[in-house]
Amino acid sequence: MDALAGGDKTRWDYFYRLKWAEVNTMIELENHKAYYRHQVHLKQEQLQKR
Repeated sequence: MDALAGGDKTRWDYFYRLKWAEVNTMIELENHKAYYRHQVHLKQEQLQKR
């Protein structure tokens, strides 16, 4: 919950009211964003080594 709420515990109640399917979709989206950020980081490191 904390990661979805961005560390703002006052937003936890909002997430507890959602259906599990909605929360799981949000978690999946955050995972995809993290994966993309990691891939971009790796590519930037690769380009800097040239």
